[in-house]
Amino acid sequence: MSAKDTAKIVTPETTTGDFLANVDVFQKLPTGARRALESSLKAAHFDKHESIFLEDDKAAAIWFVQQGYVKEVYYSAEGKIKVFSLVGPNGMFGVGAFTERDYGCHCIALTETTVTPVPLAVFQTLLGKYPEMAQAVLSHISGLLRDAKEMEAYSHEKVEIRILHLLLRLVGQFGNTIPLTRRDIGEMAGTTVETAIRVLSRFEKSGLVSNVWGHVTVKDAQVLKAMVEKL
Repeated sequence: MSAKDTAKIVTPETTTGDFLANVDVFQKLPTGARRALESSLKAAHFDKHESIFLEDDKAAAIWFVQQGYVKEVYYSAEGKIKVFSLVGPNGMFGVGAFTERDYGCHCIALTETTVTPVPLAVFQTLLGKYPEMAQAVLSHISGLLRDAKEMEAYSHEKVEIRILHLLLRLVGQFGNTIPLTRRDIGEMAGTTVETAIRVLSRFEKSGLVSNVWGHVTVKDAQVLKAMVEKL
């Protein structure tokens, strides 16, 4: 079953409030254009672990998170899950839609999540009309490429080093409380759940982090940064 068959549509009345004004790529739009766009959109609610779109779904929209967190993953030739993007409130995802074929990745709700899809044709029209918005989108995609390059650069390091770098990057994105389980962190670091649990348990005993079901909290980001800089 496709993700779009399971989505629960939320009426616009429950999701208005100038949400798009908080989204980077729409902040340069004239207020009238932004509000007109928002009034035409409908949000969709997904339960925790529910698929938002599948890898081979036709790419029909660019997506934005109103509430909750989502992750985009792909599957390696060995069948392992590789997490390459974690997106929280006001974030954009599904940029594979620009190929106008399929999304090329599987997107999953990490928590109960409300998202808003903007039809691809509408989004492309806005990009052509408002260069400032196009520049913001390019900056976002450049950031994704930098993150991917960084992840690749550390892919051959020891798992402890990979997880340290990953935690520091996630702190920069989400603050000290990271909305990921140890399984999620293991997937993003390219290691097994068991190994991620062992490494994070050692970090916890050292006072670096605390683990609560559903999230990992970094106790002192400056200490973490100093450790990474010494590597």
